[in-house]
Amino acid sequence: MKAPLICMAMIVSLGLSSSLFAAPPEDKAGKGKPPIEAIKACKDKKANTTCSFKGRKGAVMKGQCHKRGETMACKPERHGKKAEHKDRKQERKAERKAQKQEKKAERKAQKQERRALRKKARQACKDKKINHNCSFQGHKGKVSGQCLQGKHKKLVCKPQR
Repeated sequence: MKAPLICMAMIVSLGLSSSLFAAPPEDKAGKGKPPIEAIKACKDKKANTTCSFKGRKGAVMKGQCHKRGETMACKPERHGKKAEHKDRKQERKAERKAQKQEKKAERKAQKQERRALRKKARQACKDKKINHNCSFQGHKGKVSGQCLQGKHKKLVCKPQR
């Protein structure tokens, strides 16, 4: 009874130990390193210089030299769906930025317009007393009202509603 159990335990432990020391699969070896052709394409070149090399299946890859760690290698330009997606994403980002700037300019213009109206309302009551009638030119035409005390104890022409 003990012999078969011991034999099974040895088989299981041998199987586990061999999987721990196994080499990584060949397709994972070398991941993260640029191909030798890409390194050779940028040998004696400076960063951001144009370069080209023959990639997989003999396709000519064009790009720019980039330094990655201590290695200078040719980084190919992006093509295909990923590149298109990246381009669209950058376009949307630029559009949002432009819209944001437009809104900011619009808010600034509105703020200046409100300031100008407040100034006109104060000037309409410049030489008057509280509850006197007043009027000034607003952005939609003539505004009539009464001189009342506003913020900072200054008289302001408040429109009648």
